[in-house]
Amino acid sequence: MLDRRTLLLSALGAALPLRAALAAQQRIVCAGGAMTECVFALGAGNDVVAVDTTSLYPRAALSLPKIGYLRQLAVEGVLSLSPDIVLADRDAGPPNVLTQLKATGSILHQYQGPLSAEAVPDKVRFVGQVLDRAARAEEVASAISADLATLAQAVARVEKRPRVLFILGTVKGRMAGRGTIADLVIKLAGGENVAGDFDSYRAVSVEGIIGPQPDFVLTMFQSDHAPVAGEDPAQKAARELGLDILPKNKRPQVIPVDGPYLLALGPRSAHACYDLAAQLHPTQDWPGLPARSWVG
Repeated sequence: MLDRRTLLLSALGAALPLRAALAAQQRIVCAGGAMTECVFALGAGNDVVAVDTTSLYPRAALSLPKIGYLRQLAVEGVLSLSPDIVLADRDAGPPNVLTQLKATGSILHQYQGPLSAEAVPDKVRFVGQVLDRAARAEEVASAISADLATLAQAVARVEKRPRVLFILGTVKGRMAGRGTIADLVIKLAGGENVAGDFDSYRAVSVEGIIGPQPDFVLTMFQSDHAPVAGEDPAQKAARELGLDILPKNKRPQVIPVDGPYLLALGPRSAHACYDLAAQLHPTQDWPGLPARSWVG
């Protein structure tokens, strides 16, 4: 029979791995859907204690406490969570809040890379360095780079780029110009942004939609309007944009998009742009990309 000392030592030995695991856990707050997706893709989702309101994927992020909108963060709300790490995307703000977070020590880590396709795997590597998961980050980033290369090769075979307009919202919507993520994903998917003659976003009217004669209108919206029986999302979006005044043969094709999927510029972006490319070029063969564990 084992004596008490042997039993105690055995119990302590069994507890050491658990203590080590608990010590390795970090309280992570994510500001930006891409940051949240990166953390979960690298297997650190259990360490996330709060996210911003643009973090809608994966499903586990939906039940986490919210720190507000990405561009309207509050210092008190973030610090009340006692984070060890605050991961912020390039568009996080406002600037004075980021300055105050930096002044608290070394908890803030903001991605400040360019707005480009290369930013997607780069963000994964950035998060991997912060979380000390560089090896896993390189695996994920390399896979994403391969998927983006496959997308680029497929788009290169496109003979004609359709004219595309992206509208954020329908009632009092705004169209996306240069220097926006929408502009980037349109190009990655083999389209031409017909609103590429101005920067950022601009208010748009029905005439502003019709004038550039787009082939496709991409829109992300939530509506409080009562649905029409039998109306699909594309029809509903076209109606709310005012495009139903046009003859059917002259209307651009409206494609409702999943904003977090298409615009986060995170680990799922290669697949999101590939899916959009298939919609913009329906006659071309699009066999699909490999299944990835971080893409639902």
